Amino acid sequence: MGHHSIDLDLDAALAPPHACPACRSSDLRPVCGEQGLVFLCPGCRRTWVSELGALLPAEQPEPVVAMPRPRSSP
Repeated sequence: MGHHSIDLDLDAALAPPHACPACRSSDLRPVCGEQGLVFLCPGCRRTWVSELGALLPAEQPEPVVAMPRPRSSP
């Protein structure tokens, strides 16, 4: 029996999403919702959940609370 291996790019798989699947906006914002952490697109107002590196539509539109953005270094 042969040995098989695969290289995994965990950094890419676990990285925050880069663009909204619906409108391609690059301004996705992490927010807290009933489903936990979701991503809100201010362009099309859709919410997305990240599962295994893919963005899926949130189950239902929900009120969200914006997460604070990290401070940028001076």
